[in-house]
Parts: sequence; C-alpha cells; structure tokens
Amino acid sequence: QHLRRRLLRRLHPHHRHPRPRRRHSVDLRRRVGPPPRPHRRPRHRVAPVLQPSHQQPAATLQLCVDRRCLIFQLIHAPSIPKSLVDFLANPNHTFVGIGIDQDLEKLEEDYEFGFRTNTVDLRGLAADKYGQPELKRAGLKGLAGVVLQKDFEKPKRVTMSRWDNQWLTPAQVQYACVDAFVCFEIGRNLLASSLSASG
Repeated sequence: QHLRRRLLRRLHPHHRHPRPRRRHSVDLRRRVGPPPRPHRRPRHRVAPVLQPSHQQPAATLQLCVDRRCLIFQLIHAPSIPKSLVDFLANPNHTFVGIGIDQDLEKLEEDYEFGFRTNTVDLRGLAADKYGQPELKRAGLKGLAGVVLQKDFEKPKRVTMSRWDNQWLTPAQVQYACVDAFVCFEIGRNLLASSLSASG
C-alpha cells in the first residue's frame, strides 16, 4: 500500500563530532484555488515573498524519517518554525525524492527558506542501478514497482483534492504519509545498494 516521510525531531547543534548523514524524503503538495492571504514569515527572514498571480504556492510539506511522518500545512502556518528550517538546512541530512531540487526551489520561491541542502533525485539513482535510462522520467508509482516491487496506488480523488483546505481529510493525511514513506523506502533501498557496491 502507501508509504511516506517522517520527521518530528528537534535538532541540536553539534560541536566536535559531526553526525552521520541521515536520509529523508521531502515532497510538496501544490495548492488549488485562489492565492492565500498573506502570512507572517519566519523572524529570521527579512524580505517578503511576492507571489505571481499565475502561480500557486505549495500548500503542504511532507517529511518522512524511518517510520515517522510529518505533514506540515505551510499555507495555514502563521510562520515557519525555526526548528523546521534548521532541520531542512542541516548539512548532515540528505533528502531524497522525485524532483527534489524543484521542490526545494519551490519552498524558496514561496516561503523564502533561503538555503541549500543535500538532495538525491531517486530517478537518476534508480536508472543507474538498474541500467534503465527510462527510469529518469518515471514517477513514484513506477519507481515503487521497480525498486520495492510494490504496487503503489495514487487515487486521483485524493491527489487532485483540495490540499489548501484548513483541515485535511483522513484520506489526504494517509496518502501524504504513504507518499512520503514510499520515497523514504526507495531512497533507503537505493542508497544502501549504492554504498554496498562502492564498498
């Protein structure tokens, strides 16, 4: 069935001994509908974000670490918690996903996160491992079938639903968690294989 990303941890500054890099998956749900009312930005940001009228901001951030998921409704948050920004900007973390770089650019464009972090696009990793260049154009469902040998359903009634609603439905929350968890598991599988091959 469905799977997806986890987090929910506060990061503490490390001093002498850097922590090993951890893998995370990250994804964004695009909002549907009229532009949102302005929200306060994090205090450490100084410039407001200007949203072009023809674009819609990301509504929901999905994160998965091991077996914990965080679904954060960006669009309804009065500000972005510093702990979340610090987590995403931590150089010891690696974030995996499909189109992950574009997702992080979207965060910068919509919410002025203003950082770069370690990312791995699962499509290129899978294409290299299996010798199938066409996987560079695959979606999450296709990658799940090849890497995990699992059938991952993406019901349109959920994927095309209103992710900008103030209250997400149980089906939306379940899908968001599963989606993030699938990314995490694909990344864990591919990166473990890559490390074994190089070692």
